[in-house]
Amino acid sequence: RLPERDFVFLVGFARGKRWQEALATLDTGVAEFVCAQVPGTASEEPEMLAAWLRARGRGARALEPGEDPRTALVSSARAHRAVAVVTGSFYLVGSIRP
Repeated sequence: RLPERDFVFLVGFARGKRWQEALATLDTGVAEFVCAQVPGTASEEPEMLAAWLRARGRGARALEPGEDPRTALVSSARAHRAVAVVTGSFYLVGSIRP
């Protein structure tokens, strides 16, 4: 863990994956989860992911259709003075690369 720095996670999962288990492991040092659609495949709905996280007391927001995931991640990380991390589907990770 980086000293005195929290994380903002951009997350998205292909439909049918074990996303609850994955998100449950990210329980310390998280400032916010930014939940996105996974491009190129059927994916879990961002609002469903965000609602699941909020029900567990976690800060989370779902991206709106057309909202750029990379821009949202960087903006949130800057606002929280946090480290930006992309996790979940490799389709999502690949789409974020510059």
